[in-house]
Amino acid sequence: PYPATGGSDYETIESMRDRIPLQVRTQGVAITKRDYEDLALMVPGVGKAKVEQVCGRKVALYIYPSDTSVNEDLQASNTLKQMVWNKLNPYLPVTTILKVYSLGTSDIVLDIDITGKPNYKSTDILTHIRTALYTTYNAQASDIGGTVRISDLYALLDNIPSIDFLKINKFY
Repeated sequence: PYPATGGSDYETIESMRDRIPLQVRTQGVAITKRDYEDLALMVPGVGKAKVEQVCGRKVALYIYPSDTSVNEDLQASNTLKQMVWNKLNPYLPVTTILKVYSLGTSDIVLDIDITGKPNYKSTDILTHIRTALYTTYNAQASDIGGTVRISDLYALLDNIPSIDFLKINKFY
C-alpha cells in the first residue's frame, strides 16, 4: 500500500572511490569520532556527518542529507536517521549510547555599513554581498558545527569588487 522509499541506484565508480577508504579506515569498529563519521557517510543518503562527544559514553551524531532537492529545509528524514543508527549500532562499543540527529541551522544577525565604489548601484552591491555570504556559508559549503569569524567576514566582503570599504556594527 505504500510506495517504495530509501532505495538507491547501483553505486557509481566515484561513489565507490569515496566509500571504500571509509570502510578500510574504520575496520568496522566505531572508536574515534572519525570512525563514527566515516561509518555514517557509508549510509546512502548521508552527505555530511559530525560527531559530538556529549558525556562519557554518550555520543551525538549529526547528519546532513546528500539530496537536499527533495527536502529544502536540510533536515534528514527519520528514515535516514534510523538507517544511520542501524548501520552504526553493530560497531559500537558495548556501553556507548548513540543518538542520531538531523542538521540544524543557525540564524546570523549582521549589520554592516557599506560604501560602494562609484558606478555600482546599491541593488547590485546588495546582490554581490548576499551572493558572497550565501556561497561561503551555505549548508553545502560549510562544515557541520563550523564557525563564522568576524575577521573572515571582513576579508570576504572587502574582496568584493563593488565594495570600497565597510564597517561591521553588529554580528551575532
